[in-house]
Amino acid sequence: MLLKKLKTIFRIEYILILISVFAFTSTLIFKNAGTKNLYELDFMISELEVDFSNDSNNPSFLTDTQNYCDTVWHRFLPLTYYNEAIENQLSIIISRIKNFSTSNVSAEVFLGECVELQKLIRINQSELQFGYESLLISSLFLLFIAIAIILYKALLQKNEFVKLQSMETAQKKFSRDLHDGAAQDLAALKLYLQNDEKEKAVFYAEHAFKEVRYLIDSTHLDLTAGFEDIVKETLASFEKNFSINTEYFCASVGVKKLSGDIQIELLRILQEALSNSARHSGATLITVRITDVANLIRFTISDNGKGINEELPKENSQNHYGLKNIKDRIDAINGSVEFINEGGTTIAITLKNPLH
Repeated sequence: MLLKKLKTIFRIEYILILISVFAFTSTLIFKNAGTKNLYELDFMISELEVDFSNDSNNPSFLTDTQNYCDTVWHRFLPLTYYNEAIENQLSIIISRIKNFSTSNVSAEVFLGECVELQKLIRINQSELQFGYESLLISSLFLLFIAIAIILYKALLQKNEFVKLQSMETAQKKFSRDLHDGAAQDLAALKLYLQNDEKEKAVFYAEHAFKEVRYLIDSTHLDLTAGFEDIVKETLASFEKNFSINTEYFCASVGVKKLSGDIQIELLRILQEALSNSARHSGATLITVRITDVANLIRFTISDNGKGINEELPKENSQNHYGLKNIKDRIDAINGSVEFINEGGTTIAITLKNPLH
């Protein structure tokens, strides 16, 4: 339970959102502070140039300027890019101020050094602006990725929900059909009991019991599982309830890429074919195969029973209805179906492979 909660809290999209918001906010703060520091340093040099031109012989001015330069430089470093050229140029200017009374450097040279420092400051400002804007764009990109992941997961959940609804609808319909089959078996049981035909009555009683058990199991399928898992679960339930062996072979990649609606129809067809086979064929083995053939998917359901004929007489109308229902379902998903009677019955379904 704790692990599940931790997985919910530490989802990658949530982590990305936190990182992006933190990076964006921090970058804005540092960018503003760094820009302000550079601006103050640049402004200080401009004032120095003006004040020096107006009052170069005032010792207190020189001392104040030296202290101010030291203060601004130490404030400048933490939130900006360290620039050795700026540090060296500023050191030269501070040195000039300290030793101005004994220095032979002309005012023109000193002011030229100040202009050079301002040039270096503005280059650093451009680099700083580019760096912080890159961080802002990167944090927005992370936020975009997080939102894309959230939307993708929401879309997957929506598709899963729609698929689940469709499968539940199909399952309910299948349950109703099984109920009808069980009702027919019970009606036949009643008739044969009234006619004192014990052997036939026992046969239909057993068959009705199997149908009801299969009906109960079919309502407990895990519809959120993958297509192959549901097929295997369906066959296992059928085998347990009807004591008819089943085999399953899958050599198809394309079947996993079929839309949820098509997968639902194939499962529904499989359930109907199994029910028809148990009711009418007398088979002891049913084999389900799924293969990719060129740009097609072949889904076959074969039994070793007595075979069926599409043109069945009226007394077998339930079987005939089952075949018609399978045809209608295949038409609805733009596939084709063949009913082959060779050593039993094979229902061969062909669909276009979505990978091609």
